[in-house]
Amino acid sequence: MLLTSGGNALMVTLIAVLVVILLGVLFFFLIKYNYKKFHEESDNLTEQTITKAEMNRAISNYIKKVGRFGEFTLIYIDIDNFTSMNDIFGREQCQEFLTEIAQRFVKRFPYRTVISNYSNDEFMIFIKDNLTYEQVCKITDQLLADVRGKLYVSTRDSISLTASAGICMYPSCGRTTEELVKNLELSTYISKREGGNKYTMYYRTLATDESENYKFFLEIKKAILNKEFCLYYQPIINLNTDNVYGFEALMRWNHPEQGVLPPAKFMSIMEKSGDIYWVGKWGLELLCSKFKEVQPLVGDDFHLTLNLSTKQLTYESLADDLVLVAKKASVAASSIVLEISGYAMFEKMDNVKQNLLKLRDAGFTIAVDGFDLDYSTITKISKEPIDMIKISRNFFLDEVEADSNNPRPTTSDAEKLAAEKEETKSIKEKFAKMLIETANVAHRVVVSEGIETKDQAEYVKGLGVTLGQGYYYSKPISESELPDFIRLRKWDEHTFDPAKEAEQAPAEENNDENLAAEVNVEAPVAEEQNAVEANDSQEATTESSEQASTVTEEAPAEESQVEPEANATEAQEEPKKKVAQEDADEEEDDSESDEEEDEEE
Repeated sequence: MLLTSGGNALMVTLIAVLVVILLGVLFFFLIKYNYKKFHEESDNLTEQTITKAEMNRAISNYIKKVGRFGEFTLIYIDIDNFTSMNDIFGREQCQEFLTEIAQRFVKRFPYRTVISNYSNDEFMIFIKDNLTYEQVCKITDQLLADVRGKLYVSTRDSISLTASAGICMYPSCGRTTEELVKNLELSTYISKREGGNKYTMYYRTLATDESENYKFFLEIKKAILNKEFCLYYQPIINLNTDNVYGFEALMRWNHPEQGVLPPAKFMSIMEKSGDIYWVGKWGLELLCSKFKEVQPLVGDDFHLTLNLSTKQLTYESLADDLVLVAKKASVAASSIVLEISGYAMFEKMDNVKQNLLKLRDAGFTIAVDGFDLDYSTITKISKEPIDMIKISRNFFLDEVEADSNNPRPTTSDAEKLAAEKEETKSIKEKFAKMLIETANVAHRVVVSEGIETKDQAEYVKGLGVTLGQGYYYSKPISESELPDFIRLRKWDEHTFDPAKEAEQAPAEENNDENLAAEVNVEAPVAEEQNAVEANDSQEATTESSEQASTVTEEAPAEESQVEPEANATEAQEEPKKKVAQEDADEEEDDSESDEEEDEEE
């Protein structure tokens, strides 16, 4: 009886525990569901917009309802460069901007339109009516105009944004929600690549035509999140002091499959997609942190160079953003060189020049390259907002290198070709000299790029060039290699200063003698032994002389004449033996020193 009641009690207890566990699990998922629903609703900018998940469900349900014979239109809106707006105005203010834009969209569309704040700064418009191509284009133009409308930061100040759009029409552009969304993103990417503030209608062969670019576009987005981009550094050397002036930062992509990729592989796609704007801020932030780490190893007169493309300089907020980055990092703007590629583009675009003026006024050093054989540019150097001029090795390559890759032809035109080549060299040299002289008069620093040989270094230095860089000094090195490179002065391994070499020559000879003395430890002992033997021989000579004088008194005259001659001969030969021994020791030391030098070379 007791056993039966005890068993029932245990069973009841187990059942109660299981019920409590089930209720706990149910309660947990209920809270999680309600939290997710609340979170999604809180993400909505207005009551008239829905979340991303709700939009995907709405599209999928509508496709099931109308089947493959129904029609509807999707428009995807992506605000251009909105990330930078968050950095400037803050997240709260930017949310107000997005809310205002969403309200403008809601007012524009009829009842059968669904609007979603699909992502942070992205919207999707789901139009259920059957529209023609012209009607869709007109509506999209109106949407882009709504984005461009003034957005007020305060009662007085206002800003204006732009957006890129993609359009897909069911069923011609996709049969499923996933396919439609993917094609919308591809169409929007094309719009961004073309500079933004426009729309692109998806067509059947677009994915095939843009597959490679779009693949890289998606990989770049992922790489930015995974922090796969890094900077390599190439030294810039002061040709007068042979000290390092600074380093030029060069962007690289640590691709998980293809290894380290140079900018030529991805920069054009980043310019087309709009990600190039991110590069400028990211690069300067990384550069400032590296500057504070490396400067103690080099000294106060140290600079780091960051490359900016013309595309980056077209963004109005770039100058303000870069100034803010330098201030936050507590790095003097004068220690940062901003290099712009393409002098011709820089000269023609007013908005680029205005950004450069702002950056220069803030203290940044502005460097420009891309000079061609255009004498009109020489007269403008002193008038432009630039501090540094970078010239290509093409201006001096033929002057200091033989044309080994293209040997002189053996035809009858050889003399003519040689004369043309000589004339081209003369023109390049003349232009380079004029450019350098004008720059020096205008207090512009000249940097010669692409130095690969000692002859090139000597030549550009003779022209009056102040700074140089190239593989002669070092290839671009990784961040981890910088400290050892500076500490060991590795760029100084190929010195080209004849005066410096002459100063080092005597020191090297002394070092060789000291090294030979350390290696040939037996030489001093041999010399000491020779000295002792010489003293003994001198004493022996003295004793023999005394004996000889004694014998002379007793011996006949003939014997007295012979013995002094023999003793004199021995006394004369002994110093000769000592000198010969010393010469042999010196020759041995010299031979060992020569072997040491050969090993070092």
